[in-house]
Amino acid sequence: MSEITPRVFRPLPGVTVHAFAPEWGAVLEHSRTLLDASELARAAAYHQPLDVARFITGRAALRRLVGHALGMPPEMLQWDQGAHGKLGLHAQHAAGLEFNLSHSGNWVLVALSSLGAVGVDVERIEDHRDLSALAARVFSPREREILNARSGRQLVEFFYRTWTCKEAWIKALGAGLSYPLEQLDLHEAAQASPGTRTSVMDPEGGRSWQCWRLSLDSEHEAAVVLASSSGIAGSSSRGC
Repeated sequence: MSEITPRVFRPLPGVTVHAFAPEWGAVLEHSRTLLDASELARAAAYHQPLDVARFITGRAALRRLVGHALGMPPEMLQWDQGAHGKLGLHAQHAAGLEFNLSHSGNWVLVALSSLGAVGVDVERIEDHRDLSALAARVFSPREREILNARSGRQLVEFFYRTWTCKEAWIKALGAGLSYPLEQLDLHEAAQASPGTRTSVMDPEGGRSWQCWRLSLDSEHEAAVVLASSSGIAGSSSRGC
C-alpha cells in the first residue's frame, strides 16, 4: 500500500518536521492496522471523519518515522505519556529520540529531534473567533499591544503566529495549559520570517529554547520549538 509523501522541513541537522495531508480510503485503512488498541479506541471516539483521518494519519506516520529511526517495526512500538499528556517512547525503546505531533485543518505534523525536547503545533486560521478576548488571557503585555494595534487579516495572522509558537513551546516543555502563558513573550518569534530561528527564554526555568515558524499555506500557521543545546548558538538564523 503506497504511503503519502510528506513535505519535510529541516530547521537544523538532527531536527525534521514532516507535514502530511490526512489520509483517506485504502491508505487510511492500511495505516489503521499499525495502531494499538488504545489508539484505535481514541480514533473511534471521534465523530467527524476528518478528525478520525487526522488522528490515524498522525499516529501511523509517527510510528513509521520512529520505527524507521530505531530499526523497529512500527506496530511494535509502545508509548508512554507524561503528566500533561505528552507522548514519549516507552523506556524499553529509549534511544535519545524526541518527537511530537500536531494536527489541524488539512495538515498533520510530526517533529523528530535527536538534539533535545521538541514541540510542534499547527492551527487552521479561523477569523470568526474572538481573538482579542483569548489573547487577553494568554498573551504577554507586549504581544497584546502589538495585536491591538492591528486589524483585519493582520490581527488574525499575528494571533495565530503567536499562538502556534506558544503551543509548540508548551509541548516541547511538556507543560499543560495551566502554565502562565502571559509571562512568555514570543512577539519576536511570531514576527520572524518562516524558517528563521528565534531564541526564547523560559520565564520560570531560565532555559533557552529555539523557535521556527513553518510555512504551509495561507490557511494555516505552524511552528516548531526545540530545547537549546551546546550545538545551537545565536539568536537568529535561517533553516527549514
